Order: sequence, then structure tokens, then C-alpha cells
Amino acid sequence: MRQTQLVLNITPDYKYYILLCGIFGPHKNIVKHWTTYEDLFLQLISQDSSQLGPKRLWQTIVQFFMVKYED
Repeated sequence: MRQTQLVLNITPDYKYYILLCGIFGPHKNIVKHWTTYEDLFLQLISQDSSQLGPKRLWQTIVQFFMVKYED
């Protein structure tokens, strides 16, 4: 996975967004299903060596809703 991340030049910020969009597409509401997948995001935060995990997750959630609900 690390090699693929480097080849595609995926920054840590994108990992959060890719995971969020992969799980919560049009078929699964983020509000209704968050508790089911919350541990995945907590694991990703714990693996973030820069200590920016919580900030990155929050930015991802905001971006997700901005793209989904442009208004």
C-alpha cells in the first residue's frame, strides 16, 4: 500500500478522503452509518505519525459535505 501511495503521489490527506468516499457513497448515508465505521477512522488517526490525524479527518468530513451539498 505504501508503494502505491508513493507511486500515485497520494498525500496523507487524500487517504482520509478516499476512505470516506469509498465507504459513504450514494448507497450509504454517513450520518446513519458512522458508528459502524468509526473505528476504521480512529485506526487511521492512530497511524498518522504527524499527529495531524484529527485535523485531517475533520477537513475530510467538511470537504465530503461541501462536495455532496454544494449549496
